[in-house]
Amino acid sequence: MDEPPLLAPDRRTGSLLGIGQISLDRVVQVDRLPRPGEKRRVLAEQTLPGGQVATALLAAARLGVRCAFAGAVGDDEAGVRAAAPLAEAGISLEHLRRLSSVASREALVLVEEGSGERSILERRPGGLRLPVPPVPGAEVAAAGLLLVDCEHLEAARWAAGEARAAGVPVVVDADRASEPVLELLRSVDFPIVSMGFADEISRGFSLPDALRALRGPRTRLAVVTCGARGSLALYGERVIQTPTLETRVVDTTGAGDVFRGAFAWALLTGRGPSDALEAANAAAALSCRGLGAQGALPSVEEIESRLG
Repeated sequence: MDEPPLLAPDRRTGSLLGIGQISLDRVVQVDRLPRPGEKRRVLAEQTLPGGQVATALLAAARLGVRCAFAGAVGDDEAGVRAAAPLAEAGISLEHLRRLSSVASREALVLVEEGSGERSILERRPGGLRLPVPPVPGAEVAAAGLLLVDCEHLEAARWAAGEARAAGVPVVVDADRASEPVLELLRSVDFPIVSMGFADEISRGFSLPDALRALRGPRTRLAVVTCGARGSLALYGERVIQTPTLETRVVDTTGAGDVFRGAFAWALLTGRGPSDALEAANAAAALSCRGLGAQGALPSVEEIESRLG
């Protein structure tokens, strides 16, 4: 289908600015995810970098997007290890805050062998917060695209407001519903939520109805990521269902984050809604081939090859 690009040409020359979560994950493979009160056998474990926006930016940088990151880590080894892949990828870390007397965000990720499904136990110290503003307003205005999650909600709301005032499109990643988060989602161009978030707000209605509940006056495309079922999006009144690709699944951790990073790349390379969603779904599926959120980030060639 011949569709117009979602971003205007003047926005497709800018960088991707991401503000949000960065983490160090202890990834534990088990033979099966435990039920309450049950013991399961550990097969292997590794400590690997992760975090929603950090992973999305790394995925976008792998696809050739210029990126800058604002987030917060503690002044500890976990923070150094979590930030290392971003620095190696050439992502600007000028606004990564290293906070003293507070630990970095960490998570325990249980991954089921065979299915790749995971459960996550996270630890984010209360003092691990970004200030407002997290970056100078001029840097938001100069970006081609802004990506925020809800880890530092006040900083995200401030940045989204600055972006709106400057005409910078905004992508929001949300996986937990609340009224302040819904307010943020309805104020941006591209709200992207998890299936769990959609279930929380649907109240028994359909997924398209949940997508309609996310729309505001600026919404261009609202998206629900549906795991193995791909994604569902609302473009005007048109519902776009995009299946995932068949791939060997090792670990689904970070697939939604990679979806967002690849979606940002697709926007910045001038794709329309269907093409952008297909590329993002392909990238998310390919990312499941390796262990950890950042273990199998796909290249442009791999995505385009899988899309035919």
